[in-house]
Amino acid sequence: ETAPAIRERYRQQASLCQTDYLLKLLDINNRCDLNYKISNNKRLHLELAVMQMCQLAGQATVQPSPSIIPPAVPKSIPKEKKPDAAPAATGPEVPVKPKEGKSYGGTISIKGAKEQKDKQEDPSASLAEQPAEAYRPAAVFSQEELEAAWDQFSETLQKGSPHLYSTLKKYRPVLKEEFVIEFCTDNKLLEEELNRKKPELLEHLWKTLNNYRITMQTVIAAIPRGNKPYTNREKFDRMAEKNPSLLDLREKLDLDVE
Repeated sequence: ETAPAIRERYRQQASLCQTDYLLKLLDINNRCDLNYKISNNKRLHLELAVMQMCQLAGQATVQPSPSIIPPAVPKSIPKEKKPDAAPAATGPEVPVKPKEGKSYGGTISIKGAKEQKDKQEDPSASLAEQPAEAYRPAAVFSQEELEAAWDQFSETLQKGSPHLYSTLKKYRPVLKEEFVIEFCTDNKLLEEELNRKKPELLEHLWKTLNNYRITMQTVIAAIPRGNKPYTNREKFDRMAEKNPSLLDLREKLDLDVE
C-alpha cells in the first residue's frame, strides 16, 4: 500500500535476499514487539533487537536475482568454411529441445538451493511430498493417549528448558474437534518459548499418535485475582481476620499500619 516507485524498490531489494533470511528478521521484529511492553529498559530492548538483525545481515549471503541481471549472450565463434558437399539423405531434421534447468552464463539459480534449504529447516517438508493416504493418516486417539505422548515429549525438556517443562507439566492439553489441541500458558514469554518448540512437539505427536492432521493453539491462562491483599493495610486486616488478637496488640502498643 504505497507508491508504485516505492513498491518496485521494495520488490528489487527483496529479490536480493533469501526468504529464510527475511523470515528471521521478521521473527526478531515480532518478538521485540511482543516483549516491548514488559521490558524494564525499552531502549536497550530495541537496541538488542537491532543488533541481532545486524548480526544476521553480516552472516547472510546476498545473492542477486536472476530477474535483474540479464543473461549473458555467448559470443559466436566463426567457423572455417568448408567446400560444398552434396547433402546426405538423413531424413527430416528433428529439432533438439534444450534441457530443462540448464544454467546460462551470467545468471544465478537460487530456486533449487532455496527449496533444499527449506526442506531441511521445515520438519514437515519431507512429509508433505508423500501421498496423503500413505503418510498422513488420521488415526483417532483418546485424551489419555494424547497426555501420554505429551508427557513423553515433556521429559526431553527437563534439563534444557526447565521453565517450559514445568509449564507442560502444570497444564494438560485439551483435545478439541478436528484434532485441534488447545494448551494454556501462564504468560506471553512461555507462549513464545513453546512456539519455538512447537515444530518438534507436533512432529513427535504426529509420529506417536499416527495422525498428521494434528494442529495446536495456545492461550494464556486467566489468573483470577480475587480479594488478594496488596497494601499493608489490606494485609493487616486479612491477618486480623484470622487472629483477632492482633487488634488488641495494636491498641495496647498504640501502633498503626504504615
